[in-house]
Amino acid sequence: MINRISTAVTTSHDLDQFLHLVTREMAKAFDVDQASIILFDLEAEQGRIAAEYQEDPDETGPGGRFA
Repeated sequence: MINRISTAVTTSHDLDQFLHLVTREMAKAFDVDQASIILFDLEAEQGRIAAEYQEDPDETGPGGRFA
C-alpha cells in the first residue's frame, strides 16, 4: 500500500486521481467497506467530499457538501 501511494505521489499530476487512490488503499488497509476524504474550508465553515471509496457503490459520491 505505501509503495502504491508513494508511486502515485511522484507520478500523478491529477489531485482527484491521487485522492481516490489514497482513499481506496486506506479502506482496503483498514478492511472497511467505505471511506471518504473531506476537504474543509475553514472560512466557509463547510467541507466537501473530495474522494470516496465504496465496496458496493450507491448514489453518494464526490462533491457532496457538509456544513
